[in-house]
Order: sequence, then C-alpha cells, then structure tokens
Amino acid sequence: MAVSGVLGKRNLDRLEVRLELAEELYDGLPTLVGVTLKNGRGRLPACLIEVLLNDGEARVLFPILPARQGDTGQVAMTFRGRGNRPLPGITVRSIFPINFFRRYKTLPPQGQMTVFPAPRKCPPPLSPGGKTRHGEQESGIRGSEGDVERIHDYREGDPLKLIHWKLSAKHDTFKVKDLAATTRDPLWVDPAHCPGGNLEERLR
Repeated sequence: MAVSGVLGKRNLDRLEVRLELAEELYDGLPTLVGVTLKNGRGRLPACLIEVLLNDGEARVLFPILPARQGDTGQVAMTFRGRGNRPLPGITVRSIFPINFFRRYKTLPPQGQMTVFPAPRKCPPPLSPGGKTRHGEQESGIRGSEGDVERIHDYREGDPLKLIHWKLSAKHDTFKVKDLAATTRDPLWVDPAHCPGGNLEERLR
C-alpha cells in the first residue's frame, strides 16, 4: 500500500492540462472541447490519467502518456447561461498503479470564455420600404468591381486589367475604364424591435 501511494502521487506530478474551445460558444448547445495533456517529466510516463471537467460533467481518459510528450482528446460539453464565464474547472485523477488509491488534484481556472445566446430562427430584416433587400449598390467612389462610370486615357499606375482593349484599338492611346465601387447597406439590429416575449428571447 505504501509503494502504491508513492507511485500514485508521482504519477500526477508535472502534468499540464490545456483546454481548446471553439471560437463561438452558444447557450444550451453542445460543443466539442479539446483537452490537451502534456507530461513534463523527463523519463517516467504518465499512466491511467483521467481529466474531469466541471466536477465530472465531462471526462477524458489518457491510458499512457510517454515522458515529454502530449496528447489531445475531445469531449462534448453544454454551457448554460450567456455572458462571460470562467473556464470549466479541471480535476486530474488517477487510479495508478493498482487501484488501491484514487489520487487527484484540482487545477485553478485558466481564464474566461464568452457564451453567446442560443440562436433562434427569425424573419430577415426589412428595408424602410417594407421589403427585404439583397445585393450591392454603387457607392459613388472609384473602385474595381462595379459598373463602368467613364473612360479616360491611360495614366501611369492604372491596372492593365482595366484597359478597354476594343476601344483602345480605335485610338492612338490606351483607354482605361473607371469602375464604381460597390457597397452594402449597414444592418442595424435593435433588440427592442426583435420578436420575443422578453430580453433573453429577443437577444436569441
């Protein structure tokens, strides 16, 4: 029992755990969380290491991890409540070597995460005239993708792709197209005008 206790304690030494979250997390929707475990010991492997998140809500087992190496597992988790929240609590546990003792240590939270409201389907936004608007509009400034606004003589620095070859063949100089830039109307979302019975529903 003494040998088992010593080996079990050393099995948890110099282990580093890092969580990898998705870029966007939504309230109440399952998402995959990456759990990376690194063994910082010089010679001894880490055996039967179990990483628990949020007091056992999710767990990942690493059967054996060689010295100076790391491994990554994934587990599905569901976060409740929108806003800035601390990262899940981490507990590293092991029954090594022969399950006489179950040793564990708790690691402090590594930072914060942002949980967005759960998305809900809603009608597309309407223009002031009451119709849904799509597509682009000309902005009135010079660009490279819109309609042709005018033709001018070639100037140093004009892109070759804008040369009007057919028109240039009829003149002594190259003719270049001036194109209008395109833009999209900005979309303003006012939660007070979104469908829903309360603020949480409108944010969704």
